[in-house]
Amino acid sequence: METGGADQGGHRVLDGGQVGETHRRAVNPSVKPKTERQIVKWLKDPYSDSAEYKMWGNGVCCPCVWFVLSGIVFSTQLSPA
Repeated sequence: METGGADQGGHRVLDGGQVGETHRRAVNPSVKPKTERQIVKWLKDPYSDSAEYKMWGNGVCCPCVWFVLSGIVFSTQLSPA
């Protein structure tokens, strides 16, 4: 996949797609590499709902975590009734 570092849709595509190719080889080498067309298409519109849901899926609100954990600490410090 040779992109030549050309400017595609306002984004500079890396020579040879080095970052994506390195990631593919490290994570799952059995998957075929992305084509230049696929890379350019993604760079034009990198946002997707599924990527955002995956990113925030395990996220929690810090004040909620603090409240729950402080309640656990409080309950462990109570003397048995």
